[in-house]
Amino acid sequence: MKSNNPLKEYFLRLLQQSWILVTGSVGFLITFLVGIFVPELNIRIVYIIIFSVALIIGGYSAFAGLLKEYGELDQKFHELEEKKPNIVVGFRENSNLLNRSVELNITTLSAKPDFDKWVKEKYEKLTRYESIDSSLIGLTRAIAGLANSEPNPNYKHELENYLREYREYLVDIYECGIDRAFEVNIAVENKGSYPANNVSVELTMPREYKPSKKHQEFDRKTTLRRQIESHLHEPIEPESHINRLNSLASFGVYLPGFDSITPVNSNDNSNTNGPYIEEREGSYVITYTIDKLIQHRPEKEFDPFWVWLGEIEESDIWEIPVRITSAELREPLLDTIFLKINISKLLESSAN
Repeated sequence: MKSNNPLKEYFLRLLQQSWILVTGSVGFLITFLVGIFVPELNIRIVYIIIFSVALIIGGYSAFAGLLKEYGELDQKFHELEEKKPNIVVGFRENSNLLNRSVELNITTLSAKPDFDKWVKEKYEKLTRYESIDSSLIGLTRAIAGLANSEPNPNYKHELENYLREYREYLVDIYECGIDRAFEVNIAVENKGSYPANNVSVELTMPREYKPSKKHQEFDRKTTLRRQIESHLHEPIEPESHINRLNSLASFGVYLPGFDSITPVNSNDNSNTNGPYIEEREGSYVITYTIDKLIQHRPEKEFDPFWVWLGEIEESDIWEIPVRITSAELREPLLDTIFLKINISKLLESSAN
């Protein structure tokens, strides 16, 4: 069994080689010659001569063997190093170059609307209608023969959910009118001499990053606001009273599994996949995969990921750790790329 310490391995081999020489042909030959030509020589001196010669020959043999083995290992190591992919990740902009950083330029926002005030007004309106419904409207329904209406036992809970969703809806409407959406494109290049297979690229986003919603994934400079707002759906106000007949009539035919069908990926034959976004330990990780990354042929056919900066109020630099793995890499490649967020004052931007 070989030792991981070269010096230790050398001395082990030296002892082994020397012992073989002392007890083998060298020891026999020296003893034989001394007995013929110098019979009066002390036996202790004979043993010293035997061991000295054995150490010299064994040391040379052990050193030569180790030198040869480590030379072969070094050659194999260099061959493996040449075959190891050198994968780099960067941002893709208009040029063909991979940039380690990209700048996102935004302006300060004016004061936000008072969403809580609007929610309060909506609550007062709904509760006022509920009070009226309990008296006059209830009497009218009874006179009209619609006595099948009865109070909704879940109204309070539904109202709380509605007001929460209504506030989120107001925020989404507001966000449709601010220019804080950015489409980020990445590219990956293999600068090695051989292809890389089963490549995985993981971007660990800072804690300020949150996955974008659908209405946040539009370029405000090229998309009309009403087109963006068309992707929003205003929540439905809860009913303080429910009609038993209407409730029964509202039941339809349910087809098991129909609503769980997911769209078929039309890009199944692509060499790339992603972005996949998942939360890990409080941060979001964006993952791309590449089936085969040919050397010196940058892979750019990735779907972009969106960055929404609606809550950012100060300029910042996001450091994004990158972790790269492939079938040929024994250990992951680690790197860092940067998103530079520049905020200019609203008055300055308008003055320019």
